[in-house]
Amino acid sequence: MFVDLRESSRLGEHRLPYDVFFILNRFFAELADALRETGGYYSTFNGDGLMALYGTETGLARGCRDALRGAVAIQARLARINAALAHDLPTPLVAGIGVHAGDAIVGTMGPPATPILSALGDTVNVAARLEAETKQQGCAIIVSSACATAAAVDMSRFAQHTVHVRGRNEPVTYYVIDAPADLAAVISSAEPLPATVDATPHAPARQKTHAA
Repeated sequence: MFVDLRESSRLGEHRLPYDVFFILNRFFAELADALRETGGYYSTFNGDGLMALYGTETGLARGCRDALRGAVAIQARLARINAALAHDLPTPLVAGIGVHAGDAIVGTMGPPATPILSALGDTVNVAARLEAETKQQGCAIIVSSACATAAAVDMSRFAQHTVHVRGRNEPVTYYVIDAPADLAAVISSAEPLPATVDATPHAPARQKTHAA
C-alpha cells in the first residue's frame, strides 16, 4: 500500500513551519493507528506519504482483506483530522491510496544502526503507480484486481481501468473507489475468509512473501 498526501507543499503557504509539522505529525499518527488496527506495517515514509506492508505474517488472502480495511480506515481518520482542524486548514487534506498484491522480497535494509523492514519488487512498483493513478482519476482509493481477487471481495460495482507500468509487459487492471464508505460496504458484505486460508504464516523476512 502507498499513501500520499496531496499538495502538502501548499500547507506552508499560509502556515508557520511549526503548524505544518503539527499537521503532518497528526496525519502520520492517525495513519500509524489505522495500520496498527488493521494489521498493517508502517514501512517507510517520504515526507508526505508512506509505504505500508500487509500479509507478511498472515498470508495473501488475509493480508489483502486487511489492506482494504486499512485503506478505508486511513480515509476515515483523514476525515476526522479535517473536521478537527477545519478552522485551521485553507482546504481539507486529501490523500490518495494505491493497493496491490503479489510476491515481493521483504526484509530489513538501510543503515545498520537504524534498519527498516521494507519490500522490493514488481509488486511494490505497481502499488506506487496505482497511488499515482489516484491523481489522474481524482479518487480516494485504487485497488488492483489482483488484490481484490485475493481478498475475495466483489468489486464489480466500481469502475474498472487498466494502466501500463514501466518495466512490465502486461497492463495492470484496477478499480476506482471515490467514496471509502462504498469500499467499506463491499468488504462488510464479503464472505468470511476460511479459517484455513491463512493458518500458517509465510516465510520469514528476506525470503519471497506476499505483500499488499
